[in-house]
Amino acid sequence: MNDSQRDKHQSRHDRILKALDSFQGTAGDAAIAWAAGLTMQQGLNIVWLLGSVIHDFRVATGLLSRYQANTQPGEQPDDSLNAPNALISEASRCLDVARVLARTGQPAMKAGIKANLARGVGAGGDPSRDGPAVAAVHAMKEALGMSDGIWRQTSGTAESRDKMVTEMMFAIASMQAAVLTLAERAPRPFGATLTLIARNFDISCGHLRESLVCSATGNYQPGTEDLARRVRAAYPLSPEVAEAALAAAEAPSTGAASLAATCFPVPGSDDAAIPADTPPKGRQRPARGTARQGGNHDR
Repeated sequence: MNDSQRDKHQSRHDRILKALDSFQGTAGDAAIAWAAGLTMQQGLNIVWLLGSVIHDFRVATGLLSRYQANTQPGEQPDDSLNAPNALISEASRCLDVARVLARTGQPAMKAGIKANLARGVGAGGDPSRDGPAVAAVHAMKEALGMSDGIWRQTSGTAESRDKMVTEMMFAIASMQAAVLTLAERAPRPFGATLTLIARNFDISCGHLRESLVCSATGNYQPGTEDLARRVRAAYPLSPEVAEAALAAAEAPSTGAASLAATCFPVPGSDDAAIPADTPPKGRQRPARGTARQGGNHDR
């Protein structure tokens, strides 16, 4: 790779890292806005566009799973450099499950979209007119930068990929916190569906974390078990989300037929506020430097 190519790839990496950092901020803003209370139409707008946000993350992780890790000048080609890609691909598949779950309430979704079209705005509402809660999810979609082409043809050093994977985990954790806030405000069974979506975020982060382990250990070379343990400990998952998702999956009201028929109710003419099953806890944005920080996974 010549100097011009290296500069081009580095510029793309920097833009990706900036986009992921920006997304964390927008997701934190969304969690605050969604905790303040939503109308039924706002909830439908948010969930519709949330499915698109998750789709963009799935595409981003899918493209990242094709990353070509290059050797340094003078080094021999090493197949283990690209071994973490398979784990990143698994993370992408988990996000696809979350995307499908976000589309389970089609009857209510269609009603919400019809209401938006009747007033001349898009399916996800108008961020300039529909309040901070709707504007926040639009900002989340814009922040990831999928329309800018920065996620395509990524290649470079293994360390650069590790940085992108780490920031991806921070971004997904921020989105998870926002979705859990929305779940606390949503009526059953949609709140349960959102909790299952959050659980898939956690599973996706688990695969991304394992890609860091794979990178740090040279594809699990003998004698690297302690390093692998330390990397996993540095990026803890959320056992409470797993427990909540298990309870949601076992609840009789969360079957596929029930979800398809009775997710968000159709918005009424008065666009009443969404009744909460439980008082909102006002989840905070995950702090970078606590839940998912630490660990030396450099090669």
